[in-house]
Amino acid sequence: MTVPAPVRAAFPVLLAGLLAGVAVVGALMADARGWARLEVVVAGVVFLAVALVVVAVRGVEDLGIGLLFVAVTTATWNGLSGAAVPVAQPALAAALLVLVGVAVAQRRRLVVPAWVWVLGGAILLIAVTSTFWPTDPGYLSARTRVPVPAEVAAAIPSFEVANLVNAVRWLISAVALPVAVCLAVTSRPRLAERLATAWVIGSTVNAAVAVTDELGVTAISARLVSIVDIGGRQAGLGAQPNHLALAVALVAPVVTWRVLTSVVRWPWIVAGVVLAGGLLSSGSRGGLVAAVLGIGLTVLSLSAGRRVIAPLLGAVACTVAVVWAVFPARVDDLLVALRLSGADSAAESDAVRSQIADQALEDWVYSPVRGIGLPVVADGHNIYLQLLAAGGVLLLLGFATAMVGFALDGRDLAAGGETLATVLVVCTAVWLVVGLVENQLTDAFLYVPFAVVAGLAARRRTRTPVTEQLVRGRGGPS
Repeated sequence: MTVPAPVRAAFPVLLAGLLAGVAVVGALMADARGWARLEVVVAGVVFLAVALVVVAVRGVEDLGIGLLFVAVTTATWNGLSGAAVPVAQPALAAALLVLVGVAVAQRRRLVVPAWVWVLGGAILLIAVTSTFWPTDPGYLSARTRVPVPAEVAAAIPSFEVANLVNAVRWLISAVALPVAVCLAVTSRPRLAERLATAWVIGSTVNAAVAVTDELGVTAISARLVSIVDIGGRQAGLGAQPNHLALAVALVAPVVTWRVLTSVVRWPWIVAGVVLAGGLLSSGSRGGLVAAVLGIGLTVLSLSAGRRVIAPLLGAVACTVAVVWAVFPARVDDLLVALRLSGADSAAESDAVRSQIADQALEDWVYSPVRGIGLPVVADGHNIYLQLLAAGGVLLLLGFATAMVGFALDGRDLAAGGETLATVLVVCTAVWLVVGLVENQLTDAFLYVPFAVVAGLAARRRTRTPVTEQLVRGRGGPS
C-alpha cells in the first residue's frame, strides 16, 4: 500500500506533536506522584528536545561536541549540583559516550597522550585498593582533628561510598574530559580555542553572579547554591568562595593573552573587569595572589606581553600611588575585604588549615605507600598533602608524572607555534602553586587546560601532510 505524499509530509509533525504530548503528560505525572520536581523534569524534557533537534540538523557528533561545550562552560559552577554531582559532570560523561560511539562507528583511531592514562591509572589503583583493602575503621574513627557539626556529619556518606563517588568524579574530570577533547579536536582545528573561550565565559558568568549578589541586585547564589558563606564572602555559582577565586585566577592568563593579541579587545577587557569584581567579592587571599601570578607569568611568556612590561608596571605603580593618596580609607576597606588586614576570619581560617594539614600528614605517615583512601582527597588545604594522605606515594607520583608530561607536550606545542598551549601551561602552573594553600583537586574546571593541551597534542600526532595543509589554510594553528 502506497502512503499518500501529504500524509508522508505531515508524519514528522504528527510524531513531534505526539512526543510533545507524551512529554507534557509524563512531566505532570512525575510531579503529581512526587517522582521528581516539575522544574527538573521540564529542564530534562527541554534538554532532550534540544538534543534531538541537534542530531536531526547537525548529526550525532555535533551533539557530543555541544555537550562538551556545556560541560566546559559550566565546569566552574560546581555549587549547582544534584546528588553531590556538579552539573558539568553528567554533561561531560554524556559527551564522552557520544564521541566514543561516533569514533567506534567511523573506526577512528583514538590518540590520547600517555600522561592522561597515567593519572587515571593512579586514581583507579587507589580507588580499588581502598575498596578491597580498606583502612582500619579504628584509625578512621579517631582521626578527625577538627570537630564536624552533627548536621554536617549526618550528610557525609560512608567511607566506602565516598571513595567510589570521589573516584568517579575525579576520573570524569581528569580522564573523561581529556579523552573527549582528544576525540573532538582532532577533526576540528579551531575547537581548542573555542573551548578555552567557553571556559572563560563560564567563569565570567560565575563572577558576574558574585558581583550582582554582592551589590544586592540579585540573590542568585542564595537561591541556587545549597551552601552560602555566612561571613558575607561571595561564591557566585561555585561551591565555596575559594572555588570562585581559583576559577577566576585560572582563566586570568587566557584573558590576558586575548587582551594582548586580539584584534577586537574590548570584550576581553569587559570580561577581565567582571572577573576582577568576582575575585574581590570572594575575599580570597590565595585567589588574589594566584591571579596576579597568572597575569604576570602570561605577560612574561608572550612576546606581545614583554613589549608592554615597562609601561604596564608604570601604569600600575601610578594607579596604586594615586588611589592610596586620594582614597586611603577605600584602600583599607579593600585590604580588609580581601582579608589581608584586620580580618579575624583570616586568623581563624589559618588555624583550621593548620589543623587539617597536620591531620593529612598523619594520614600519610599511617599509610605512606597507598594512603588511606580517596574520601580525604580534599581535606588538607594543600593538594600535595591531600595526594599523599589519600593515595600515598603512588598517587603523588602518578599526579607528578602526568603534570610533567603535560608540561613537556605544552612546551613542544609552543615551540611549534601553538601560543594557546603556552597560556594553558601557565594556567596549570598557577593552580599547582596556589595548591600549596588550597584544596581543589578533583573539580572539572581545573583540568580544562590539561584536556585542551591533550587535544592539541593528539591532533598534532594524527596530522597527515594533507590535514596539515588544511589547518594552515584555515588560519594556522589554533
